Amino acid sequence: MLSSAGIAAMVFGVVHYRRMHEKYMHDVPESAQSLRRWFEYLQPRLGPQHLALIVESVSATTLGVVAFAIGGFFSTPNLPAPAMLFFTTLMSGFGYVSTIMSSIVWSRQLHRALPTSSATSRVASTLRGDYPWATALLCLIPLAIDTFMSVLYAAYFETSLTDTLNSLMFAGLQIMVSGHLIFSVRAYYKEARLVTFAAANDRPVDSALQGVLRRLSRCALGLSVSMLIYVAGLVVMATSPAFFYSPTGWTLTWSCVVMGRALDSIFRVLMFMPRLIWQSGMPTKLQLISNKILSRMKKHPMRRGVWEWVLVLGTCIRSIGAWASITFPNEAAGPLAGASVYSPALTQYIGPQPEDQIDPVFAVLLAYQGSICDADGISADIVRDKAVIVGPIFETACSQEQTYLAFQSKGAAAILSWSYTPGNNAYSHDGSRGARTRSLKMLSLEFAYTESVYNAMVTTTNLTVALFPDPNVWVPALTSAPYQIFLRWLPACMLSFAGLAATVFATMHYQRMLMKYKSDVPENLQTLSRWVQYVQAHFGPQHLALIVESLSATTLGVVAFGIGGFFSTPNLPLSAVLFFITLLSGFGFVSTIMSSIVWSRQLHRALPGAASSSRLTSILRGDHRWATAVLCVIPLVIDTFTSVLYAAYFETSLTDTLNSCIFASLQIMVSGHLIVSVRAYYREARWVTLAAATDRPKDQALQAVLLRLSRCALGLSISMLSYVAGLVGIAVFPEFFYSPTGWTLIWSCIVMGRSLDSVFRVLMFMPRLTWHTGSHVRSTKSDGKPWGTTRDAKASETV
Repeated sequence: MLSSAGIAAMVFGVVHYRRMHEKYMHDVPESAQSLRRWFEYLQPRLGPQHLALIVESVSATTLGVVAFAIGGFFSTPNLPAPAMLFFTTLMSGFGYVSTIMSSIVWSRQLHRALPTSSATSRVASTLRGDYPWATALLCLIPLAIDTFMSVLYAAYFETSLTDTLNSLMFAGLQIMVSGHLIFSVRAYYKEARLVTFAAANDRPVDSALQGVLRRLSRCALGLSVSMLIYVAGLVVMATSPAFFYSPTGWTLTWSCVVMGRALDSIFRVLMFMPRLIWQSGMPTKLQLISNKILSRMKKHPMRRGVWEWVLVLGTCIRSIGAWASITFPNEAAGPLAGASVYSPALTQYIGPQPEDQIDPVFAVLLAYQGSICDADGISADIVRDKAVIVGPIFETACSQEQTYLAFQSKGAAAILSWSYTPGNNAYSHDGSRGARTRSLKMLSLEFAYTESVYNAMVTTTNLTVALFPDPNVWVPALTSAPYQIFLRWLPACMLSFAGLAATVFATMHYQRMLMKYKSDVPENLQTLSRWVQYVQAHFGPQHLALIVESLSATTLGVVAFGIGGFFSTPNLPLSAVLFFITLLSGFGFVSTIMSSIVWSRQLHRALPGAASSSRLTSILRGDHRWATAVLCVIPLVIDTFTSVLYAAYFETSLTDTLNSCIFASLQIMVSGHLIVSVRAYYREARWVTLAAATDRPKDQALQAVLLRLSRCALGLSISMLSYVAGLVGIAVFPEFFYSPTGWTLIWSCIVMGRSLDSVFRVLMFMPRLTWHTGSHVRSTKSDGKPWGTTRDAKASETV
């Protein structure tokens, strides 16, 4: 950011100089042009904008390149300590000089257009440059102090007194200038909305001046906000030293200060874009190029994603001042005194929303302990005109609409439910899309859970609360480009591809099996029962894996992600969305076990010495049918049962923890086995050939199969660990996970791991090496071979 500001300042400064020189060549006859006359011509035309650009081109470029890019702000050894300490003040003196110049330009333009709206105070006059001596002092003194402080720091001389004085001085100056800018911008917009420029100046409307003022006002407002961000960081350093001197506090506080300083430079430079310096009839070459680039940028599709993230940031910033929809007006002491709890509407389809502009609701809070699903079990005398607080909405075992209607019919003023992620169910509904609940007047809010505030709320008697639905900060996050890419369309495409490929591969396996059946069995003996017997003998784990993937991956990709959008669309009812929240992990684990069996058998066939002889390896190789069946059926039953519970609106921390722990342990077990076996394969394959390892002629086809299977097994193990990493992130970083950013990142890790699982499992069973010549074996019901002998050999041939 600083380097961009510095380079832009250089470019703008050169353009200013060239245009001034062109005007000089036009105004002064060639015979009278001389160096002395050029300086005389230049002197009255040099303004504060030129000084600001010169200062920014030097200070911003130096700070961005040297202090941050090379020095890394204490994170690299590239610069000696004196150089790094010199830049600790962020060259704030030079930045403040540029700020004063920016204030002068803006204030003068505003006074020129709207004289009556300009402030007449001494501070406003000084910041407008009416007193050159005062302006000079306001620039030179902070610059001298800042430079002196930088030299002291570089000389390893630092005390709390010098730090405090420097911080207080620059904080005071920043607040003074930012306050002036904010009030002047407010005055400009106030006047511009009421009167036209023509009425304000008693002259024809100057459209060029309007354009300049509009641009300058926006940059001035941005500059004032960035200065306040800078000051906020200094305030945190002073008021929260214990937090600031921790690694997290150091990072966050300095990020606030540094980003404020960088944004300062950007807005100051943008104020002096030279396209509107002179309004001539003919546009310059630079203007033509700029207009062409801007016109193309407006058509660029990526701008939508950029604006979506801007909307997310803006909503979050706005919500800082709006998180007060549950307040406690009568509490003067205790944890509820002055407390405000963020609480958006439970969904967009239940009760009043922020855009309805309703009046705040005042009611006595009631911690309800009875049934919240059956209206007949709710006493109207107890809940009438009360703000009813219930447990998490997902522990109710009934839909949100049913709970809402039950209390609404009994005259409750509002229903409140707590959540760690209030607002992330913005698009949830029971299929009615608010047909029965949206137009009703009773509030339904979901508030952010904090233990101290919640305990005080439910234990304080006759507690009066003021309620109003907050803007939902999850809505822009759910519709943002990163969320839609990584939690909707990318997993939808990957899972749909895996499901479609599994269907195609399974069909090819079936067709080749049918062709081999017709080749092996005489036509007069071909019957349905014999065909079933033939398929039964040749049916292997790879076929079961492809069937499972063709159903589960396709359903998950198309329905849960493509249509449902993983909580980001109202296309599916909430019960369906909750059913898929486990990502059909039980079906995926069945397919994983089948993949492990195929890989382990092929490895054991090619390199018997490389395969482990442990009981776990034998189970994951399918040597014990009962153990393999248990390892598939139990997780599948648990996952399906959990999905049904979620779909029935029943969710507790116990079910979440058990399900997550079971699948995390199973995934770690299988992925560890795959990694160890792949390592053993590559270690053996580097030292001995397959021919030496199996005492038979080298099997090129088997080598190709093993190479492909090893790569897919390794990819499968890594994707499983990605899945586990997401589950660990939920358990270890709950506060981060319950934020919109954490929710997006951690769920992306889990979902992408699940999607890659399916892709690698399906790729293991590409049927191009289905049969090898010379390996035709008749298989009838009378052979009586158990699974793992004849079927084992045939399974290896059909991978």
